[in-house]
Amino acid sequence: MRWVVAVGVCWVVLFPLGIAIEPAPAEPDAAEGVLATVVALGFFLALGATVGGLALRRRWGLVASVVAAGILLGMAVACPATGHHAIAPWWLGQLAIAGTLVGVGRMALRRT
Repeated sequence: MRWVVAVGVCWVVLFPLGIAIEPAPAEPDAAEGVLATVVALGFFLALGATVGGLALRRRWGLVASVVAAGILLGMAVACPATGHHAIAPWWLGQLAIAGTLVGVGRMALRRT
């Protein structure tokens, strides 16, 4: 139960913080396309499964959390690679946030 709460609190605090520190894109159209749409859809589906699983206190909610956090980490890495944003200190913050979400989720899975 404690791990479900810990993972949920991390998502509620860290995900909005990651959005808040992100500046306007240098190249707004760089993140468009079928692949970006599929990745974003996968992220939001995994995030929805995370919310549902954690609300029901099911272990698969933790699995969904790790999947969503992994996709988020991949999106953060891809951001400067696609030219959507330039590498800057806020980007390191997003990497740290996504990495923390992955780590907390993996730790919760190991402990449950």
